[in-house]
Amino acid sequence: LAFMGPAKLLAGGKFANYRSSAAPGLISLFMANGERDTGFNIASGFSPGTGTSVQINALAVTDLGGGTYAVYAGGEFSKFKGYASPRLVKMNQSGTRDAGFVVGPQGFDSSVNAILNTTNGVFVGGDFAQYKGATVSGLVRLNSSSAALEASVTLTGGGVRALAAAEGGDVWAGGSFTPVGRQTAAPVIRVNSDLVIASDFNVDIGLGSHHPEEFNALLVGTRTNADVYGVHALTFNPAAPSRLIVGGFF
Repeated sequence: LAFMGPAKLLAGGKFANYRSSAAPGLISLFMANGERDTGFNIASGFSPGTGTSVQINALAVTDLGGGTYAVYAGGEFSKFKGYASPRLVKMNQSGTRDAGFVVGPQGFDSSVNAILNTTNGVFVGGDFAQYKGATVSGLVRLNSSSAALEASVTLTGGGVRALAAAEGGDVWAGGSFTPVGRQTAAPVIRVNSDLVIASDFNVDIGLGSHHPEEFNALLVGTRTNADVYGVHALTFNPAAPSRLIVGGFF
């Protein structure tokens, strides 16, 4: 979910219809009554990748002023309105693709789970290991206008599932990963705009060892147990930076 101004709510997920009308994975609703915002029209919308179905996992909206917005959507898809844009796309308040934000044709090689747009660029987290052919590992910063890769961080063991803005332009990231060079599992990190990990914040939430058979009911498709474990949500208020709220399966 993401707010688009004071009156509209964007909803993304794994659905095809809303009130019996086509809505492939993403829709804009009026918050007052749940009616569809017909001014937001993605038409044919998203195309699935090979062996997957369309699923929108992450939305981020930036208010550009004057009733205009930049909308970023990420998840599992290969194209948007026929244009190659693997797993990430940028559009405006009417659902028109931003042609200057070029993700394709290669894009991300696996799912995008979280998006955070800041004045320093667009932070994207997920289960991916490549972006436009470059080796990355679950968390990158892209240019908000062109989608060019500007920074990445080295993580192992799993992907990034949640992002939150910290004070001073830093970013919180949570998931099922381990930062390279850390002794303990640390599925919450703080990074600066260049994706350098802060050394003064170090946690061990304890993903721990476990028996795969205990969690069979939770596994979907090719997911591994590492994907099930970890941090799935972060909430932080930069105006009152005394608490970071962390949720997940740990």
